[in-house]
Amino acid sequence: METILDLDRYPLHREGSPEWQRLVDESKAALAANGMFNLEGLLRPGIAEKAVAEIRPVMDTRSHVHRRMHNIYFKPSIPELAPDHPALRKVETISHTVCADQIASSTVLSIYEYEPLVRFLAATMDKPKLHVMQDPLARANVMG
Repeated sequence: METILDLDRYPLHREGSPEWQRLVDESKAALAANGMFNLEGLLRPGIAEKAVAEIRPVMDTRSHVHRRMHNIYFKPSIPELAPDHPALRKVETISHTVCADQIASSTVLSIYEYEPLVRFLAATMDKPKLHVMQDPLARANVMG
């Protein structure tokens, strides 16, 4: 995992160390303040591109394609808005979904299944444990 994630900057594999605890504390504070935290640079350079290259052939040939016309509310009307309000303008969303069983040996799944990351995420949410989903279809989906 050291070649995929920057474990020097983000010591996910050193659970209980002062550096790990500081990362947990900083992440929890950002989560409380902003509703999210960002581990900028967690992926080593070139890894996102590698992951895309691994998945792109599957995405291009075997993904599930879903098209939908909708407004930003995903509702036909909103009582407070005039029918011609810009927020009710319809746009088309096209999703291409690839399921975990189609990318079994991918970088994406390696990261998803990385136990130190799972334990770190649990700690940031004050959960005793998180579990990766076992369902081979739903456990991880990549959308493009």
